[in-house]
Amino acid sequence: MHKFQFIGRKLMSRKQQVQLTSPMNNSIFNLTVSPVAIAIIGGGFSGSLVAANLLRNATMPLSIKLIERNSEVGRGVAYGTPVDCHLLNVPAGKMSAFADEPNHFLNWLHENGHEQVTPSTFVPRRVYGDYVQATLKASSAGKCSSQCAARKDCG
Repeated sequence: MHKFQFIGRKLMSRKQQVQLTSPMNNSIFNLTVSPVAIAIIGGGFSGSLVAANLLRNATMPLSIKLIERNSEVGRGVAYGTPVDCHLLNVPAGKMSAFADEPNHFLNWLHENGHEQVTPSTFVPRRVYGDYVQATLKASSAGKCSSQCAARKDCG
């Protein structure tokens, strides 16, 4: 069973969780394997991409708790700006989230309305934050079956 949880905190007493689960069965022995629990403190760029890479490369069931004080994961301070003139300091062609897919960011840009971007373009930080969020979502969704459930609790 894969689980991904986002635990956010706008104020000290408020928590938000998004949980994605899917069963993982060992077909040889027909056994259900218990998930390995992993907590990641900080849901900005680094924490989000650690979670995405763990989910993407998982060979066993995982339960990942991504703990973030802000209401959104993936952006952090660096990519949380809404101002489009705040640009990355590295060109788009060198900003892939995955070392084994150097064009991952460029491909995402082209598929998401930024067809004019070249490898030498410096894109807005806000757009890169969108990419990090989409990458995390795709990595967790890729590990879910059709029975994948999402739950959001506030309290």
